[in-house]
Amino acid sequence: MPSNGGTITSKGNDGAPSGDDVWWVDFSSFSTPGTYRLFVPSLNGQSYDFEIRDDIYNNVVLTALK
Repeated sequence: MPSNGGTITSKGNDGAPSGDDVWWVDFSSFSTPGTYRLFVPSLNGQSYDFEIRDDIYNNVVLTALK
């Protein structure tokens, strides 16, 4: 959901070999750049804000090529 509010758009839970809960979300259908935050109501928790945008990896590529 957008970090400034909104509705839950995707959710999922996968068991991991470690026994920890692992959450996987497919963002490939997101076409609106912005800052988002994941909420996990059952854990009463939330993620840090993160960005979705077309050029999200540009800085990583430029740094790796130095």
